[in-house]
Parts: sequence; structure tokens; C-alpha cells
Amino acid sequence: MRLALSNIAWDVREDFAVAKLLAEHAVDAIDVAPGKYFPDPLNAKDDEIAGVRRWWSDRGIEITGMQALLFGTTGLNVFGDDICRQAMLSHLRAVCRIGADNKLYVALGQPFNVPAKDKLEGFAKYGIGGIIRMDQDGKNREVYASGIRNSVGMDFNPKNNQLWFTDNQVDGMGDNIPPGELNRITQAGQNFGFPYYGGGKVRTTEYKADPAPTNVVFPEVEMDAHAADLGMMFYTGRSFPAKYRGGIFSAQHGSWNRTEPVGARIMFTALKPDGSADKTEVFASGWLTADGEYLGRPVDVAMLRDGSLLVSDDLAGALYRITYDGRRLDQPAAADGRVSSAAAFRPARRRGGGHNG
Repeated sequence: MRLALSNIAWDVREDFAVAKLLAEHAVDAIDVAPGKYFPDPLNAKDDEIAGVRRWWSDRGIEITGMQALLFGTTGLNVFGDDICRQAMLSHLRAVCRIGADNKLYVALGQPFNVPAKDKLEGFAKYGIGGIIRMDQDGKNREVYASGIRNSVGMDFNPKNNQLWFTDNQVDGMGDNIPPGELNRITQAGQNFGFPYYGGGKVRTTEYKADPAPTNVVFPEVEMDAHAADLGMMFYTGRSFPAKYRGGIFSAQHGSWNRTEPVGARIMFTALKPDGSADKTEVFASGWLTADGEYLGRPVDVAMLRDGSLLVSDDLAGALYRITYDGRRLDQPAAADGRVSSAAAFRPARRRGGGHNG
């Protein structure tokens, strides 16, 4: 089987951009050019998307997300074995960025908490559990970084074009290990240790007897275990105080099965002059109560043109805007109700499910 894509550059909108072949079907080729069997995803209406889903479903194909882009391009045999079908089952909420080289960088989570040893060769072939890069037309696809469990946030440092990414680490090792990660790629081909390391320098039970790669790159920052570090961005605005300029804002979704929940906050990591990580601190919190109830769960961060910070929340279904007006939080609020350097909001109480990092 093979999957033919005539144009991949448009594939940036999740949920309907590509097709997943069901295991029981054999398909020689699929052309998913916009305007043929798919509408243009940047301008598609809901009824058009629904029609596309039905068209493919009638032919035994399920529209699920960005998977075709991730596993290959025209003529590449990507569905001929179980490897890619398995990878689609979990941890494939892919994120992508365009680099200064004008290439597309995509993070591919691997589908297991810790994969079996017989999966590693196949995963490595396609870059599953890593970051791939390619031309925007889908050509020259290559594995850019490996040894990554499940990254759902990445951004380029605008000062030196180095790619940073968050990584969610292994479950089931205890409440306090292994740590979440904030990583930096300084050159192509680097290995970040998974599955030999479950997070930081904590060895996984499944691979503790196996020699780890000698060239493992350990994280720039170790975050609280199971806090579920998701989206991240470099702050390039000027409306926040100088200490935040050029640093990293990142979202912690919050733990899903930790005895005492942790996370549900926005973190800030400053950088040293050499480009490595300096101190990390909590920037915004208040989504997790003292009794462990989630009022909200941050997913991602983005900056508006005025330098204010947007935070998305998939529990409350809300988008928060954080601004700075030069006052301390313990000072009275302005008449317009703006908040200062951290979020001072009280979203409605709502119970919700977890995030499996």
C-alpha cells in the first residue's frame, strides 16, 4: 500500500487533513489533493468536512488527523505493516513549526507508555518517538531528532534558531518520577534518551538492563513529574517586564493519575546568555484548587501583537488573555479590570477528565 499526497504544505489543521487506512483494507493509492476528495482545509466549512469524512468512511477509511503527512509522502510504503497503524492509536496529536530553513518540523509521539523492544527499529525508521523535518511540499523527509516519548509543544529560539520542545514522560513509576522535560536541539541527529530513560536521568524498568546510547542529550529543565507539559513559545514581545523577553512560556495541563494532582499552570523559563536554560518559575496558576479539583487545564500559549499572552484551557473551554500594566498583583486592580504580570481569574468550577502524558 502507499499513500499519495500531491500537496502537504496545507496540512496544518488537525482532524481532517489526512486519512488513516483501516487494517483490513488494501488500498493501492489515495490522492488527497485539496479540492478533489478533500476541501481546502484552510477554508472548509463544517458540512464539507462532514461530507469528506463520509466519503472516506464509505470506502473503509477513517479521517483522524495529520497522520499521512507524518509517515511519508508519495510512493512511500507507510501502511504496509502494523508500525504506523499502531502509532496512530495514541500520542499522535502532532505539533509542527516552520524553521528558518523554511522546512516543516513535526513531532511524532510514540503510541506506548514504554514500547516493546521489537518496536524500536520500525519506530526509528519513520521517526516515531522523535521529530521529523521535510520540505513544505513533503520532499526530503528525514528524522531530525529521536529518543522522544510524546512532545506536544515546540518552538524555535529566534536568536539562534535552535528548536526547543516539551516532552511528557513515562507513567506508572510513582508520583515523583520521572520528571517532565524541556529540551533543546542544538544539531540534527541528537538522541534524547527515551525509552532507555523515562524522563531526565531516570532509567525505565523495561530498559534498565540495556546499555543506553552514549550520546544522550538530557533535558535543559526537569519539570514536576506528571505535570503534563504541553504547548510552549518564546516570548518576543515587549509589553512584559524585561526579565520575560526572550524566555520561554510553557503550559502544564495537569496530572491525570497522580495521587496529589500537580500542574495546571503556566511556567516561565529564562535563558542564559549562551542560550541554555536558566531558572524556571511559575508564571500563572489558580486552575488547581488546594483540594485537588481542576477549575481549568491549560493547553497552549500564544502571543498577541501587543505582547499580551493567550492561554487556552480545554476543560473550561476558555481562552485567557494575560496583560501587564506595571502594577504588582497585591495592588488594587485598575478600573478596566486588567490583570498584571500573572493571571488573576476565577473560571467556573468544572470537573473533567485527565491527560495521559
